[in-house]
Amino acid sequence: MADEDRALESGELGALRELVASEGWKRFTEQVEQEWGDRACIQKIRAAMRVLPVGDEDAERQTSVQILAAQREVQKLVAWPATRIAILKAPKPKRGALESLRRIARP
Repeated sequence: MADEDRALESGELGALRELVASEGWKRFTEQVEQEWGDRACIQKIRAAMRVLPVGDEDAERQTSVQILAAQREVQKLVAWPATRIAILKAPKPKRGALESLRRIARP
């Protein structure tokens, strides 16, 4: 890895650590939990069911699936900084060890 790449990753790592340690991040995650946590999603599903035609099981199922899919995507975004920090902190594999495998001729 080039020194420039390490510097960029180091800057990114520091920025992400500062982000997740900040009071703003704490408030943001609390707001996400309030709007997209399990209780909020149950409320969203119940509210959606009230406007659907009675007995339309396909619409009920599809609505529930869409709300839960949205919740998962929001959760992925909230988890991204911690996931990225873990990636940046992980030891990098040595390129030389794997490069020799690429030179093996295949029939």
